[in-house]
Amino acid sequence: VIAFGTLFTTVMLGSNAVLAGASGNVPITVSSESALGNLSFTLNLPTNLFTSLSIVGTSPVLNSATLQTLSSNQVQLAFIAANGFSLLGNQQIAQLNFTTASNDSSAFVQLQAQSIQATNPNPETPISFLANQGQIVIVGPESLLQASLGAGGVRNLTLFGIPWASFEIQYSTNLANPNGWHDLMRVPMTSIVATFSDLNMNMPSVFYRAYQFTANPPILEANLANQSRSLLAYGQPGTNYVLQYSTNLSGVVAWYPLLSYSLTNSFQLITNIGNSNPIIFYRLIEP
Repeated sequence: VIAFGTLFTTVMLGSNAVLAGASGNVPITVSSESALGNLSFTLNLPTNLFTSLSIVGTSPVLNSATLQTLSSNQVQLAFIAANGFSLLGNQQIAQLNFTTASNDSSAFVQLQAQSIQATNPNPETPISFLANQGQIVIVGPESLLQASLGAGGVRNLTLFGIPWASFEIQYSTNLANPNGWHDLMRVPMTSIVATFSDLNMNMPSVFYRAYQFTANPPILEANLANQSRSLLAYGQPGTNYVLQYSTNLSGVVAWYPLLSYSLTNSFQLITNIGNSNPIIFYRLIEP
């Protein structure tokens, strides 16, 4: 359908990820080819996942920004321009502030403007409304995975989880086989979100899942970057470990202490372990 003379207004909501019980906000941006005097739209979202929802204007062109709860799963946002101003051009006009409920399960909350209405300064020129989709990711006890396609069809995977916990991502090509899950990678989460790009494109259909784990017995992963050695240790928080090394695993094996430490989180990166021995083996033990 081609409509000559049509002006477009796009309402865009941002994205954010927070722990259950935490507060955050998402920006609200309007891109309008028409000088709108006011704008309103609804959001469909489960209000029981939030202990508070509010709106605050961030643009000097606004006279007011209000939020009204219409039902348990719908709110209405309304914006009125100040005298002598209009919602014209591309600008962030407000932000949606929220506090999530504590002890809730993890959830994706999709944000997309619905039932968009606005005053038309020129009734003879029609306005078409568009809306993108933002989201609020609430991270509770369960980890969340989100798949996406990048440029050229590259597969991306985003993991949402509790910071400083350890996670395992697995994949399967056949959900009918309960034993068909294979380990893909361990993830030491240093923030609430981790993204992985350029996944295997040779599998036409693939499924992913993630779970949190605490390693007992401990697990060591060795890494070499620019001839610098490092170890990633997974274990139990609050447990004391001794890192030992050996240069020969044949015959009678002699293990030597290298480092003693108490694991604060479920993992720890160990650096400065030396590069002088061409062949060296490591292990973790509890003293």
